[in-house]
Amino acid sequence: MMRFVLPTILLLGACQQQPADEPIGQPSANEAAPVVAPPQTPAKPVDRKVSRFTTGGIEKCRLVDKNEEEGGYFRHRCPGVGGYDYEVVESDLRQNLVVIRPDGKRDDIALSPVAGGGGFSVLGPTIEWRGDAGQPPRTMTVRFNVNEDPDPNVPDRSYLVVIRLATLACPVAAVPPGPSQSDRARAVADAATLPTCIGG
Repeated sequence: MMRFVLPTILLLGACQQQPADEPIGQPSANEAAPVVAPPQTPAKPVDRKVSRFTTGGIEKCRLVDKNEEEGGYFRHRCPGVGGYDYEVVESDLRQNLVVIRPDGKRDDIALSPVAGGGGFSVLGPTIEWRGDAGQPPRTMTVRFNVNEDPDPNVPDRSYLVVIRLATLACPVAAVPPGPSQSDRARAVADAATLPTCIGG
């Protein structure tokens, strides 16, 4: 009869090793509570500058005025982006711009005082409009080819002129030809604060 008593006592002792008032699945008093990391603050989105292009030159534009006397005068209206349009004005074999803002206001852009010193000039067919993604453009960049030498065998000099669009449109930089010319022009256009107007 005694041989059944000893296993029973041992079994009862084993059952008493788990405290009765300690819930199953919870850390005991001797265990460290798990560390809960605080919620992370979302990273501030980075402003992303994008380029949009209009191409084709005055062939894609509408002739709105002309006078073929005295060296010729031609004015073409061209579509831009983000509500902007522009006009290419040619007089005496020199081309300049008029920026037409979304509210209809017009800003004359005299390119000759900015680059080339008044030589015969022509605009390139492609214009780059640059600014924040999903927003109206902040700048437009035009290629301005100028004949700076009276020798017809000397090629034109090609500048990239960066034009500020907000408030009052005006040229802010004339990037001369050279390595990475487009990157240098975009660095101007993407600056946190655009340069002041140049060319008078």
